[in-house]
Amino acid sequence: MTRTSRNAGRPATGYGSSWISILTGTLVAFGVMFLLSSIAASVLAGTDTSLSDVSRDPVVLGAGAAATIVLFQFMSYLWGGYTAGRMAGRSGIQNGLLVAVTAIVLAVITGVIGYTLADRALDIPALGLLPIATGTAIEFTIALGAAALVAMLAGAAIGGMIGERRTARVVPAPRSVDNRPAKDRSPSGQGNGSSKAKSGKKGASRR
Repeated sequence: MTRTSRNAGRPATGYGSSWISILTGTLVAFGVMFLLSSIAASVLAGTDTSLSDVSRDPVVLGAGAAATIVLFQFMSYLWGGYTAGRMAGRSGIQNGLLVAVTAIVLAVITGVIGYTLADRALDIPALGLLPIATGTAIEFTIALGAAALVAMLAGAAIGGMIGERRTARVVPAPRSVDNRPAKDRSPSGQGNGSSKAKSGKKGASRR
């Protein structure tokens, strides 16, 4: 009688969340976002863009900044979701989406702590110099937040799915373990043939 055993080091199959994979994917997403933001800030500083330049054409520059933020969100959580799906080896979409959910929860907790510990509200007088109506600015912020949220969830889900598929591709198939005694085993499948031959001879002798 034979049974199938799982190879050593093979990730668990089936469904379910892997929280160590989710936390690792979240940290990866944060790291990628920080790296991309640093690169964008360096490029912006190299262009010598001033507040007067933003005031002259705030719509175009605002749309460009929003598109960049949404793209960075997608790329960051694509990578984070891929990490979670690849580490877990199962339920890639679920683990990828939980990367985004965990990041949102951590961001909310961090924001609440920062707001609680702050001595005074943030004062950004430069925003008052921008020729944008208050209602338009609020609508723009809501639209940007919604687009960034969609990009985050989509990137995390796609990345998790790709990571799970990559894991399934590189993991070898499980091997069959033969638990029969050594005397009953035969190399290269000759045992079945010899046993059939023996049974055939016994049947002929009986006749």
